[in-house]
Amino acid sequence: MRQEQSSPERSSKIFVNYRREDSAGHAGRLFDRLSARFPARVFMDIDNLEPGVDFVEVIETAVGSCEVLIVVIGNEWLSVKDAAGRRRLDDPADYVRLEIATALQRQVRVIPVLVQRASMPRAEELPPDLVKLARRNAIELSDARWAYDVDRLIRTIEEVLQGLELRAPKAAAGSAVATFLAAEHREAAPPATVARAARWRAWIALPAAVVVAGIGWWMVARQQATNGAAAPPLSGSAAAVSAPSAPAPSAPVPAAPSRSTATRPAPVPTAPARSAASRPAPAPSPPAGAASTPSAPTPSLPARSALVPSPKAPDAAGSRGANGTDAAPVTVKKGMTWQLDGTNPTAGTIDIGCDNGNHPCDAYKGDTACTERLPILCIKKQGAGFPLPLPAGADNTDRYHRWSGGIVGTTEATMPPAARAAANALCVKKFGLSWRVAEFHDGWAWHFQASGSVDDLNGRFWVDINDQPNATCWQ
Repeated sequence: MRQEQSSPERSSKIFVNYRREDSAGHAGRLFDRLSARFPARVFMDIDNLEPGVDFVEVIETAVGSCEVLIVVIGNEWLSVKDAAGRRRLDDPADYVRLEIATALQRQVRVIPVLVQRASMPRAEELPPDLVKLARRNAIELSDARWAYDVDRLIRTIEEVLQGLELRAPKAAAGSAVATFLAAEHREAAPPATVARAARWRAWIALPAAVVVAGIGWWMVARQQATNGAAAPPLSGSAAAVSAPSAPAPSAPVPAAPSRSTATRPAPVPTAPARSAASRPAPAPSPPAGAASTPSAPTPSLPARSALVPSPKAPDAAGSRGANGTDAAPVTVKKGMTWQLDGTNPTAGTIDIGCDNGNHPCDAYKGDTACTERLPILCIKKQGAGFPLPLPAGADNTDRYHRWSGGIVGTTEATMPPAARAAANALCVKKFGLSWRVAEFHDGWAWHFQASGSVDDLNGRFWVDINDQPNATCWQ
């Protein structure tokens, strides 16, 4: 699964840990979704490494520098064995174990992600350096609600990254303050110098206090001498200075006026009645001899029958024209749709096909008008870990229900695009790189089995067919 990534040592923030024999398909699907949300910040195994680098050193550097490590755990995660029959997790050099142990040792946020309905491993089932993993809160990614569960995981990762970004400036600011205080402490004056400076400040403060007291006594005496006289008006900038409050004037304060009609506000005139007198006067006629400007005629509204078209559209057989002749038939473009045919809980697979008895499809001329809004069935069959091996418990003997080796999902309901490339782009936008529209022959024909899920268990989905251009809505 080749992704356009910069080197992991410089930009990896999220590390996806998984075991190929256990959950390669789910890990690849998750990697694509995370890469779409966090471009150039997701790292997963050797597909992102440059040729010639030391695998162990780069893995340790990438894991140690990341903020989040996601551990994808499937049903076989604990029990996968090597060629000698020994459990791989018991090998100290096992890369899955090394990645998790490095993250736990360096206080990286480790998030266990359970797929295939797997359970969280217990502490006694883990090697000593992975015991802390059993205490981590896990999140389950179900095939039936994959998009919803992955969105929950993305929100958790966003909160972790935002918390780290908020703490980084605070740590830098705290370090700067500590450095400043240390410098101040180093540059502080000796105690003898501080004592001499204190004595000089005391000798300067004493005369200043005497001067302030004298000015205050003079101002009080001047106020008593001028008691009863009106203060002269202030002018210029002196008016802005707040003077001491003067004694109350000897002139009597006028009493408040009585509530008489002289002091009442004038009544608010009421609005005139809507009579002929209140209507706007007609525009004055132009003076004699002046060129009259013709007013634009007011357009009259057409009849309702002219505004509202008839809701009845012509059918494919045509309709009567206005002159009584038969109109040309209207051809409606149609596309092929599939439905969910069944599920296999034991194998964790679903079966999707052309006809499950409720809606027969047409693989030659299409069965559903291209004007309808339906989800698009998407599939991924290429990349690291693909095609997926046949799951245990899946029946692959019926060629009409062959195992596709892929994972499927559905987009939101949409009008089918006119171009196949645009339809594939909708799958990439929803699920990530290497996704495309599911095709009629992704199994053998007519049906196929796959991992994943569909959002509407009873609905229909747009599906592609490469060799029947009249059975698709796109070209």
